[in-house]
Amino acid sequence: MKFQSILAAGVLLLSNSLFASVLTLTPGPSNIEGVNIAASATGTIEGRTLPQLSHVSASLREKWVPFPKNIYVAQLLVSDYQKFCSSFSTNPLAAVDNVSTIALVAKFVWQVTVDQLFSGFKDSFAPNANNIDLSVPSINEFMDEVQAGGGVLAGQSFTIVGEKLTDGTEALTYENPLGKIGKEGKGNSIHGPSGLIKSVLSIWLGKPAAGDKGLATTIKNLTTCGVN
Repeated sequence: MKFQSILAAGVLLLSNSLFASVLTLTPGPSNIEGVNIAASATGTIEGRTLPQLSHVSASLREKWVPFPKNIYVAQLLVSDYQKFCSSFSTNPLAAVDNVSTIALVAKFVWQVTVDQLFSGFKDSFAPNANNIDLSVPSINEFMDEVQAGGGVLAGQSFTIVGEKLTDGTEALTYENPLGKIGKEGKGNSIHGPSGLIKSVLSIWLGKPAAGDKGLATTIKNLTTCGVN
């Protein structure tokens, strides 16, 4: 049994090492629930080299079921830090207009099923929260990728990167818990109109779903520059 446990751990470590993260995170000086909070990040997506992203904030996501349970640690990183933070506290979603690139990394400390993840995102998009239309093709594609990416085990993470492209459109990249990008794992970003990034990030920078006080706390922390 001991040998089998060691072998299983080795297989998991090997499988995780096969997937290179879309972002390379530079470790920072602080931790939340054992998760290091990155000071900055770099990366390349579809041949586009991202500008260096700077740490904005981080927060622990709790879910009341019915008692509080630690779910994941979310980190927000952006280009154009000063422009972003100058208006961030008054209108976090509007502050997204001031940056070319923004990323959210969620490292999980508790297992979540794909149904729980999908329904949580859907609740944040609902009319009584952020009023995001799920029938919009790019939003529908994002939700399809979330569902195709599956649930998240403790120790795994997902990453969302939003880029504003020179032609006025936006690219949204969802790296699922297995380190794959795109519904079929082909490494393709979702391309959509202006506003796509703000729509998706409304989950963490907008209004919390009704009754979700754990998410309300997460949003409060993430929308304060310099937290953790």
